[in-house]
Amino acid sequence: MTAAPRDGFDPVRLWLDVQRRLAAETSDHLFRRYVLPVDVDGERSVREGALVLLCPSGGGRDWLASQLRGRIEALAAAGLPGGGAVVYEINSQPSLFLVEEEPAAEAEAAPDAAPAAANDEDAAAVQKRTGLSRRYTFDSYCAGPGNELAVAAGRKLAAGGVAAASPLVIHGPVGVGKTHLAHAIGNLHLASRPAEQVRCVSAEQFMREVQQAFTGDGRRYRRYGLLIIDDVQHLRKESKQTATQLASLLSYRDEHGLPTVVTSDRDLAGLEGHLSRALRSRLAAGLAVPVARPDFATRVAILRSQARSMGAGALPPEAARALAQGLDSNCRELIGALRRLLFEAEFRQVKPGVELARKIVRGIATLPARLSMRRIIEACADYFKVSVAALLSKKRQAQLVLARHVAMFLCRDLTQESLPAIGKEFGCHHTSVLHATGKVAARLKADVQLAESVRDLRESLVAA
Repeated sequence: MTAAPRDGFDPVRLWLDVQRRLAAETSDHLFRRYVLPVDVDGERSVREGALVLLCPSGGGRDWLASQLRGRIEALAAAGLPGGGAVVYEINSQPSLFLVEEEPAAEAEAAPDAAPAAANDEDAAAVQKRTGLSRRYTFDSYCAGPGNELAVAAGRKLAAGGVAAASPLVIHGPVGVGKTHLAHAIGNLHLASRPAEQVRCVSAEQFMREVQQAFTGDGRRYRRYGLLIIDDVQHLRKESKQTATQLASLLSYRDEHGLPTVVTSDRDLAGLEGHLSRALRSRLAAGLAVPVARPDFATRVAILRSQARSMGAGALPPEAARALAQGLDSNCRELIGALRRLLFEAEFRQVKPGVELARKIVRGIATLPARLSMRRIIEACADYFKVSVAALLSKKRQAQLVLARHVAMFLCRDLTQESLPAIGKEFGCHHTSVLHATGKVAARLKADVQLAESVRDLRESLVAA
């Protein structure tokens, strides 16, 4: 058990602050290998009035002490009790959340730390580092009666109001904007703390990394200033190791004032049978907030906001109302209908008016109830004359990439599957799906041949 801070000295918080500063000053490669894996002995640090750092290997300890000793001591000085020192030791009891050790010889031969251009990161680099989509912000999120409590709680947590809101459990049915809200929280948190480590992962990715923790880099989950785990209902109940580690991680983060956000398509009662009792109890200790299906006014606001973000300008009010009246199940279906409205209007060289909107609604009503992702993948493979195996592979030939991206686009357009679920089907991260579908949507505006291909595929799938 971690000792309570004495006289304002909190060694765990101090080391996290030092790490955040070092992250902005040190190359990402060296930071991840030699700084991120270092733990702190909280009890001994409080007892001795020192910052006792626990390194995963002798080589890592020697490199840290030789290359960054002066900088670490300078950054830690203000938070140490008078006369306190920084002590470098080897961790004799590494936890499951452990970064793979580096051979001592490689560690000793590592080059000097180089400054990182942290402030010059572009959106793609930030997304790769954090897992956050920069498009998902509070500015682009439409609040309404069904989500106002969740929005308020998310803003409070992002602003640093952790005590009453962590873990923050955002729950609601598929396609109502839970992932958007979670990313918005992450982006707002990161905007005010650019040097802080933030990470957004799917439950499947978290599970893989925990199960491979002895050779992977799971320990970083304790380090993040904000951690977001999307679609927690996908954690298997029978994976006791994963559930135990997540419950332990949530306790650790709560004890050290580190906020955590979790999304789920079920409320806590509905997670029985999916998650262990211990994990459900740990989630219940935080703040659970619902996100319900949007009401009519919110649906209209979502359509108008999304039309602007898609570069279509002001959506005619009658068209927005026609879509909102005809489609009341979830936001994902609503936005998919808007994409089709704008696409067909541009393709036919007409305005996205009310009659076309009603036609789109009627078309959605006739969609097969369970159009599967596999059926869409097979149709795209056949259309582009490639095999299903090649389409789902990592190969980068132009024709394969096009077929893969169109298949992802149609899976998102014609099914109710979430981004993580689509990513799992294609063997990639959900951010890759977001990137691919965004590229297809952008190309549809200028590439007539691609627009015809997508239209032909969609019509054949709907008619099947």
